[in-house]
Amino acid sequence: MPVTHRPSEPSDYRAIAALMVEALEVPADAVSLDRRLFDWKCWSPHPSTERSRGVLLYQDDKLLAYCGGWPIRLAGEGGAWEATHTIDWVGRADAPGAGLQALKLLTRGCGAVFSVGGSEITQKILPIFGYKPFNRIVLASRPLRWAQPALARGLDWKTPARVARNVWRRLRPGVALSAGWSVRRVEPAEVPEALWPVAGPGEVVSARSAEEIERLLGCPVFEDPGCFLLLRGEKPVAYFALAHTQGRARLLDYGPNGLDEETAYRLGCAAQTLARASAAGSADILAASSEEPALAGWSRAGLTPETVEPIKVWRIAPELKEVERFRLTLMDWDSAYL
Repeated sequence: MPVTHRPSEPSDYRAIAALMVEALEVPADAVSLDRRLFDWKCWSPHPSTERSRGVLLYQDDKLLAYCGGWPIRLAGEGGAWEATHTIDWVGRADAPGAGLQALKLLTRGCGAVFSVGGSEITQKILPIFGYKPFNRIVLASRPLRWAQPALARGLDWKTPARVARNVWRRLRPGVALSAGWSVRRVEPAEVPEALWPVAGPGEVVSARSAEEIERLLGCPVFEDPGCFLLLRGEKPVAYFALAHTQGRARLLDYGPNGLDEETAYRLGCAAQTLARASAAGSADILAASSEEPALAGWSRAGLTPETVEPIKVWRIAPELKEVERFRLTLMDWDSAYL
């Protein structure tokens, strides 16, 4: 029988989850398979796209492959484009090529397709499509509690050293905001437009809007989500979004792009102060940036690299062929909650 395809629907949840458990060995109780989360990421209304966020390949009644996408709006000097970051990409072992076909179908009409990390098999497949590595993105973290992050790795002979390192990282450096700096919780609609990312020469940014931030903060697995302004005196100089899930505080997004190191340092201090005060009780805080000055500021605030990955991009739109730098944050794929 011929292979058919169609957009995913809420009624497909069980079949998709079963395929992920079987083919990817994802635990059945994994957060990525939470039904509320699946409904939110795949089928709830999205302010930046009306495209399907998932494609299924079937033969008879047998699900062969599924590919999900995380919508991204790109903005650069050459225009604006719809893009996607592939997530939940899976195919049956006895259906070679089905996963690749699902990816092709999902990305029709996209200006670019992103990938960060991924399995060894994924890394081998991506160059076939034309994915190329560009600037790096760094995931950085810092303990918020005295021993939790170290103990979460289990007890062994290295545990005392891990706890000692955790305590040191928890204490140094201090993160109190100094005089002249403050932070205020706001609604996303209150963020000044001047703080949204704007592309510079040779750069493409993932665009932002109040509606997109509001939708992100509505993710059903988040605790204590919020949007905040960082102020120097009375002037808002940056915004950031913060939430807790899976025992971690997440610095989901920040802006504007091009923060200087000092402002990034103050933002890192503010985010940690708020995360430590939250009733969610997260063990550590995680942030991601593709901007070197921001990473330098966060390093001063005690956030150290946890993962360093190249941003891999399949540039489809002709106008993107000359772009060599892309700006992403945790908001731009499912690392926001995994």
